[in-house]
Amino acid sequence: MAFLDDGSWSPEDARQFYDLIGTGSAETDLVMLIENKGAPVEAELDRSFDDGKARLNIGGYYWSVQVPESSSQNQVVPNNLIVARRSDAATATLASLLRTQEKDLKVVISAFKAGGDERAPDAQATFELVLENARICRLVLNSGGHWGVPSELVSISYRTVKVKSAPQKTTGLRGAVRECQFTRA
Repeated sequence: MAFLDDGSWSPEDARQFYDLIGTGSAETDLVMLIENKGAPVEAELDRSFDDGKARLNIGGYYWSVQVPESSSQNQVVPNNLIVARRSDAATATLASLLRTQEKDLKVVISAFKAGGDERAPDAQATFELVLENARICRLVLNSGGHWGVPSELVSISYRTVKVKSAPQKTTGLRGAVRECQFTRA
């Protein structure tokens, strides 16, 4: 995908992103936690999690990290996280966080594998992106694409990101967690 000079997407780029994430997966549930000063942003997801905090449904995300071709060793560039979701009760709250430039958000993207009771409060994520000292830096509201309903693209910058992954045991619980951390200068 190409970005314009100001870092934004053209309408065509946004459409292509929605096409990439399609209609989701029956094998994985994707959710996002956004905490502002310890209080989670609430939406319309009626599901409990092991920490008791509310989550937002998401359709997909895009995150990349790269080493510039002309860089020296250990020069790694993590990029902003971009999340696609259907607009819901949380949309105005996300817009407010952008307007006030809250910059100490905690954002967690979690993937839960299907199989078992999705309402079980002890379900554990098998994949997570954890962003700290984050802020919402772009919000694109639109309709169309496969979803054909009011939708949004949320771009999130951050100071630190942790990538966590774990296998799912036959019991449905999560195995040993592996972690990698990137910090922006």
